[in-house]
Amino acid sequence: MSHSDSEVRDEEKERRRKLGSITKAKFRCRIDSNPILKTRELKQHLKPILAELKLIRCVNNNNVEETKNLLESGVSANSTDSLKRSALHIAVSRGYREVVELLLKHGADPNKRDSIQNTPLHLAACSHNLAIITLLITAGADVDSQDMHGRHPLQLARSKLQILQRFWLQGHIEMTKLKTEVKDVIDLMISVQTAKKWGSSDFAPASPTEEAKQRINNLENMKLTLNDESEIDYQFDHLLISLQNFQIS
Repeated sequence: MSHSDSEVRDEEKERRRKLGSITKAKFRCRIDSNPILKTRELKQHLKPILAELKLIRCVNNNNVEETKNLLESGVSANSTDSLKRSALHIAVSRGYREVVELLLKHGADPNKRDSIQNTPLHLAACSHNLAIITLLITAGADVDSQDMHGRHPLQLARSKLQILQRFWLQGHIEMTKLKTEVKDVIDLMISVQTAKKWGSSDFAPASPTEEAKQRINNLENMKLTLNDESEIDYQFDHLLISLQNFQIS
């Protein structure tokens, strides 16, 4: 009885499949009966998991150098702990700005949710860390994300600015610290104005209107005039009015 070429090929494929299955079964028997082989296979299986756990531990301890080494060796920036908190969630919640920058640079998802549906932006908002909020928004975090009280980043910026103004008038804050804090508010306003938007498949850069571009230029110029102590009261009033009328495009 003759066979066509296709039938011969099919028979050869089936023979190879069976041979592969037998080989795998034999290898499994060797591993099961050989503790050394079994340990090697287990280590190989656990290697990426252990690397991710090590990254989480380094981030938790603010170990910038080791975090950088692990990320550059290929460990996922989206590694999570047992509560589904990503490395970025942890760095943000602890205010580790340099680690946050590293994770975002290596592809950490700024919109990843933990087991109770918090994004890193929610955690940054809870701590009013405007500098980290700015980093997250610039990296593509959903600018409309609200904290547990329903406030979005611009409302947090306005609240922070009002507190700074009160401290300044009461003499409870030094000029150097004040400038840094006000600059954080301005940077946040700029990041919101230039925030990336959801596209059909990924984030796409927003296209600012001419009016938005003018607002950004004004904010950039304002940062340059923060050294003038006599202008600070005007800057507060101007920024608060801007925040009051600020719209997310």
